[in-house]
Amino acid sequence: MDIISWTGGSRPQKLDAIGAVERALVRHIFRDQVRTHAAYWGNCELHTCRTIWSRARHDAHATIREAVRTGAQRIY
Repeated sequence: MDIISWTGGSRPQKLDAIGAVERALVRHIFRDQVRTHAAYWGNCELHTCRTIWSRARHDAHATIREAVRTGAQRIY
């Protein structure tokens, strides 16, 4: 399944309230985006990492929400 960009709707719950699959997806998206940032612009400053983390949280939530809606068997 592809990663779905969050474009609105329900917001993600707090990190300790989400499931292990969504938490793992957040980490996967975050690490991938930080690696991409580092490849082009060098080290990530804290404010950039926070923005990437927020985006990863929302994108993971949207991806899981869509997977549940469609009954997907495999998330990533």
